[in-house]
Amino acid sequence: MNVDKNGKNKVITLLRYQDLSRVELAKKTGLVKSALTKITQQLIQENLIQEFEQADSNGKHGRPTTRLKLTKGINFSICFYISIEGLQALLIDQTNQIYDQIQEHWTFPMDSSGLFDADTLILKILDVVTQLRHKNGLHEIKVITIATQGKISQKTGIIHHSQLLKNENYPFASILSERTTTPVHLFNIAFCSTFQLIQKLPKTANFIGLYLGYGLGTGIAINKQIVLGPDGSAPEVSHLTYEYGGRPCHCGALGCTETYVTYQAIFHDLQLAGITLPDESIDEKFKYIATLLEQKNHICTLIMLRVAKVITHVLIQMTNFFDIQTVILNGETSILFDFLKEKILEQLIQYNPKKSNSIKIIHEKDNNIAFQGLIELTNRAYQV
Repeated sequence: MNVDKNGKNKVITLLRYQDLSRVELAKKTGLVKSALTKITQQLIQENLIQEFEQADSNGKHGRPTTRLKLTKGINFSICFYISIEGLQALLIDQTNQIYDQIQEHWTFPMDSSGLFDADTLILKILDVVTQLRHKNGLHEIKVITIATQGKISQKTGIIHHSQLLKNENYPFASILSERTTTPVHLFNIAFCSTFQLIQKLPKTANFIGLYLGYGLGTGIAINKQIVLGPDGSAPEVSHLTYEYGGRPCHCGALGCTETYVTYQAIFHDLQLAGITLPDESIDEKFKYIATLLEQKNHICTLIMLRVAKVITHVLIQMTNFFDIQTVILNGETSILFDFLKEKILEQLIQYNPKKSNSIKIIHEKDNNIAFQGLIELTNRAYQV
């Protein structure tokens, strides 16, 4: 029985979010009854979905509704979240359920700039994949995905440069795919976050997402579509020049915006100015910084004011270029949202008083949205 593969995957994607009846699926997919019937029959035969009866939720007597749900425990994939802090690997099934995970901090030999060789990372990933497969008795992995930072071509799987690797223009996905004999897809972390924000905020069609943490990630959504370069690369506003001849950046340039706003830069500047931060987690450090700001600590205020100025510098250019009025801040640094929003708006008023009234700055408090986006993108990366 030949059925539309795109239709099959539409049904699978919708059922990942909620159980649905055939009538509901028809409305959401736009498929005619005959086509939807063929698709659901084949999916049931392949044990990808299951039927179940659900009683009337209003408590009225009558025939239960036949609904459809995804079958759990099949179509396993592994997704990796890789940052300067370390690696986290998740074993998931087609329902997005997490079955196992491994988290490790980097213990690799690094050079003076904190970089390591790409093949070292490949070997680590291979080891983790082997552990997860053997531990869970899996012979087949549908797909392996990697979310990481830097200038990444999501279409070719090439990492052009990053905060992690010595190598440039490295064909990461193809090499890893060859060594695992499994399809591999690369995603920019900011792309994963932006994708998830689109799902989470369906009424916000156009926005600029700034992800403030160990990098300065950017996502741009226009009519609920993510803006990307021709090779699938995310916008690199982290490498817009803020100060000519300024701080050295891993990309080779001087004065990139990222070098002033990452949490490493913030912590370094504060400590260099004589402020001792608690020897605890990143969140605890930022809570301490928030307390200093509340106490009107002069040094801390000046340093964080510069961070706000750099962010404003980015936003002015982006909002002018794309004419987007909604800005969403996310990431570890956004714990200082109230301070940053106030100072960003002050800067915007100085730049353009009329335009500043139209800019809406929102705080997305959930710092796990990139993980959530990666998990869904992983299951969308293959066809059933």
